[in-house]
Order: sequence, then C-alpha cells, then structure tokens
Amino acid sequence: MTAASSRALVIYAHPRHQTSRACRQLLAAISDLDEVTIRDLYEEYPDFHINIGHEQSLLRNHQLVIFLFPLYWYSAPSLLKEWQDRVLNFALDEVPGRAGPEQDPLQGRMLWIATSVGASFSSFSAEGGNRYPLEQYLLPYEQTARVCRMAWQTPFMVCQARRKPESVLQRQAQSFRSILLGKLQALDNA
Repeated sequence: MTAASSRALVIYAHPRHQTSRACRQLLAAISDLDEVTIRDLYEEYPDFHINIGHEQSLLRNHQLVIFLFPLYWYSAPSLLKEWQDRVLNFALDEVPGRAGPEQDPLQGRMLWIATSVGASFSSFSAEGGNRYPLEQYLLPYEQTARVCRMAWQTPFMVCQARRKPESVLQRQAQSFRSILLGKLQALDNA
C-alpha cells in the first residue's frame, strides 16, 4: 500500500528486530493492512542519516501515527529519539515565520504508542522495582502529542516480553491489530 492511500503511519524502531519477540509479533500482525505504512527506522536509516523532508511528508499524509518500539532504559531506542529530535521540529510553535497551512502541521492527527518491556506489569508500581506505573515512563510521548497538537491515544503495552509464551504474544498481537482496525474504522466514520 502506498503512503498516499494509507491512514496509519507506523514508525518502528527496534535495533535488534530479528531477536525481538513482542515487537516483531506486533509488527507482523499489522503488516498486511492496506491502510498502514510501516517505516522500519533501523532498516531505513542504519547510518542515522534521516531524510527529514521525506519523514515530515509522511507525517502530513497520515492521520494516525504509531511509535512501535521496545522500552530501553525507560526510553525509546536511540534512532527513534533521533527521529523525533530531527523530524518533529516542524510542528513546534517556536518556528519563526510559520503561517498558513503549516501553522499546525500535525494538528488533528493521533499519536499512539505501542511498546514492549521485559519486566512484569506489577514491577511498574510504588512497590515494584521500577517504582512508577509504566504509563509514567511514557509521559514524554504524551507531552510530545500535546505540543504537536496531536490527539494522545491510550498506549498499547506488552510486559514480560521475553518470558511470555509465544501463544500469549500472538494473542496480544491480534489484540493490537483489532484495536488498530477499530481506530482506522473510527477515522473512516469521522
């Protein structure tokens, strides 16, 4: 499916895709959807030289933006962070002289995070080893959505990604697919 006819843009960032269990399953579950454009950042930009204009054009042409990545040390893999730093600048208020249709280039789009973590969900609590709920580690992405005037979507999270049986990961991947299809249907009905 070409980007021009897609509704959802998946920005996939996993530096070790072949060894991934959860993110690879999530990606596989949606890779056949006609309304989805998938950008594998580590495949596309192994040298970290991001084509900023092309990526910004893709953002302009999609209504739903999905960041799909494993949470490493409470953050995204480095190439996704680089992509955000370089590509999202065109959506900031501080850009001098911006006017007309580019005033708010991402306004009205949705940002949805799909992430995996190795730890259990219960470890993300005041009593757990990670001290805070997992959602709190995703607050920078929620703030990114706010600054870019995008609608924040409830994150999709897979915990214990390295320990779960394959059948459980497959069910979670199908759940991810179903939720995405529901979001695409809602866009069609809007």
